[in-house]
Parts: sequence; structure tokens; C-alpha cells
Amino acid sequence: MADDLLGLQHSYADLNREYEKKTEAYEGLIKKQRAERNYTHRIKQDLSTANKELTMRVQERNTALLAERQ
Repeated sequence: MADDLLGLQHSYADLNREYEKKTEAYEGLIKKQRAERNYTHRIKQDLSTANKELTMRVQERNTALLAERQ
């Protein structure tokens, strides 16, 4: 009976360690996904800003071209 109890204690400790490893791996995955999502969001914001800037430059160039023609 004592051997069975000792075996169960070891099994419990093994399961607990396994759970902790899986929890750490899951938390790492969540952090990585969050970082990727934040990076993607920043890139989208930068692209949107660049697009607005280019649109403004094109409008200014077109205005200048129209002014030269007149």
C-alpha cells in the first residue's frame, strides 16, 4: 500500500510538471501571437500613413501640373 501511495505521488508530481510545461508553452505562444498582432497593427498604421502622404503628394503634383498648363 505504501508503494502504491508513493507511485501515485510520483505520478501526480509528473503530471504537475507536465501541466506547468504546457502552461508555460501556451503562455509563450500567446505572447508571441500578441507581439505579431501588435507588429501587424503598427505596419498597417505605417502603410496607411504612407498612403495618405503619397496621395497628398500626387494631388499637389497634379495641382502644380494644372497650374503650369494654364
